[in-house]
Amino acid sequence: MTPDARRDEAISRGLAKRLEQLAAERERRERAAEKADAEFSNEFLNAARRCFEMIDDDQSGTLEKAEMSARCVRPSTCARRGDGARSAAAHTPSTRLVTHRPIPAQRHGRPR
Repeated sequence: MTPDARRDEAISRGLAKRLEQLAAERERRERAAEKADAEFSNEFLNAARRCFEMIDDDQSGTLEKAEMSARCVRPSTCARRGDGARSAAAHTPSTRLVTHRPIPAQRHGRPR
């Protein structure tokens, strides 16, 4: 076997070994990510279930408009519109109006 052939074979073996290592590492990371996703999903579902149970006053397993309104809207912090309905803007920390001036059009071309 020539020195060039031995060198090429050693390079091929080294590359093959490195590719195997990278594949194993990728599989390990994918398994870890799947586990983390499953744990997060489980935590999220449990939190959502607890929130649902807190809102469901009559424990019927369904939420009615009155239950949602009683738990999700705080009358002391909401503003009323003219028809008595709650304003969504009242839920924000600042309800000031922001106006924007139009940007003047720029003229492109050569100066005269």
